[in-house]
Amino acid sequence: MRSAAGAVLSGLFVLVLFTVWLRYPIQLSLAIGAVFVVLFLLVAASIGTNPDEADAAWRAAAPDLLGRPPDTAEASSDRHEPDGA
Repeated sequence: MRSAAGAVLSGLFVLVLFTVWLRYPIQLSLAIGAVFVVLFLLVAASIGTNPDEADAAWRAAAPDLLGRPPDTAEASSDRHEPDGA
């Protein structure tokens, strides 16, 4: 319920911002606000109620992305540098 309230409040803020400050037509501002509410709710639903659980699921699904980037010395030795004068 907090996500829905937050989405509606932020959508109203976007509506007012686009209508009053940017002087968009009210219909366009309503559409932009509605899109923002839908995106807000999609993000809130994807995070779920327990962000730690979502993070653990992501780490389990993509363990190869957890490693550190290669050392700069190793990365530079892998590149071919032209012999040069």
